[in-house]
Amino acid sequence: MVEIPLTAKSSSSLGLELSEIAGDRKDGLGITIITNVVPGGNSDGLDIFPGDSLKKITFVRRKLQTKLNSETQEQFEANMECLDYESTVRAIQSLPAPMITNTNDDNNKKGRKNNNVGFEKFFRVQLKRLRRKPKVKVNLQYPPSQNQKDETIEMYAGENLRYGMLIRGVKLNDPLALRFDTKSGGNCGAGGLCRTCAVSIGNGKELLNPQRPAEKQMLQDNPRFRLSCKAIVGFGMQEGTLNIKVNPRQWDE
Repeated sequence: MVEIPLTAKSSSSLGLELSEIAGDRKDGLGITIITNVVPGGNSDGLDIFPGDSLKKITFVRRKLQTKLNSETQEQFEANMECLDYESTVRAIQSLPAPMITNTNDDNNKKGRKNNNVGFEKFFRVQLKRLRRKPKVKVNLQYPPSQNQKDETIEMYAGENLRYGMLIRGVKLNDPLALRFDTKSGGNCGAGGLCRTCAVSIGNGKELLNPQRPAEKQMLQDNPRFRLSCKAIVGFGMQEGTLNIKVNPRQWDE
């Protein structure tokens, strides 16, 4: 959330240029983003950047009652999340036009009273920020017995390693792995018990979430191993390169 102050030396505008990147619908829905922050405008120097999307704008008018040590406040809201350009502009225009002059000179000349003297006025803006989701390059090495060429896949930060590999066609079912609970074979279906989805991590282990105690106990004899069903790629929204040996027990044959 960003507050845009309005002073006697500034205009009453937001100081933002907008552009529609999706819309042309009869219901007025779409995506309108900020394309420029006007240099020297009210938003210049604030935490607002091109690519941000307006969610809600609140115009606030606050007056401090010094004698009573209290304040009065009025606020008016306009929601504009997921609106096209025209609907966004209409929403902004629905807010009261702020009168920002703090002197009575011009008003006295015209014989009218200025009701904005002594008021603090500002726009409170809620934004949504579009962000490119980080990617991790995963280099996969297969054991010679699989007779399969090594390959590289890309995964998004936050993906589960096992699921991400499976949907990209990587086979994870090491026949040499035994279940931790029964010491027999069998796929537990990502329950973290069978160890058939275990992989050996080379470079890039810092790109995975930390092991929990149960996983550490299960793999204590193989410190490089991770259960892919319990591993999250790009932990902490990191990018980088991860080197993995698939079905690592078959490399020791």
